[in-house]
Amino acid sequence: MAVRAAPHRPVTYQVCLDHPEGAPLIFTRCTEVPPARRAPAVLRDHERVLGVLWDAGFDETRSAPVVRAFTAWVLGYVSVELRAVVDNPREPDPAFRPGLYRMPSEELPRLRATAPALAERGGPEGLAAGLDALLDRFVERGL
Repeated sequence: MAVRAAPHRPVTYQVCLDHPEGAPLIFTRCTEVPPARRAPAVLRDHERVLGVLWDAGFDETRSAPVVRAFTAWVLGYVSVELRAVVDNPREPDPAFRPGLYRMPSEELPRLRATAPALAERGGPEGLAAGLDALLDRFVERGL
C-alpha cells in the first residue's frame, strides 16, 4: 500500500500562507469547532484527504488516526513556516537577517549556527517530505 502526499498542497497550508493573519483562527477552529460546524471548504478538504487514504486501502477505522496525525503535521508545519525568524528584513546579508548579534554565542552556539537556515521556509517540498514520512510510518506499522 503506497500512499504519497498529494502533489498539490493541502488547502489548509495554502490558505494559511495566503492569509497568515487568519492562520490562528484556522488553528483554533480545528480544536474548538466540531467537524459538522466547519466551513464547507474545510469539510471538502477533509473528504479529499480521506478519499486518498481510502483509495490507498485505509478503511474508516485505520484512516482516523492518520487524519489526526496528518492534520497535526499540516497545522504544526504551517505554524513553523509562519513564525517570525527575521529580525531585520532590510538587512542585505541573509546570514544577518535573523539578528544573530542578539543571541549570545557562548550560550547558544548551535542555534546561532543554524539560525540562517531556520530563517528559510521549508516550502511545499518540506511539507510533502514530512507527510510522506508520516504515512510511511503508518503503513509499516500496519496501523
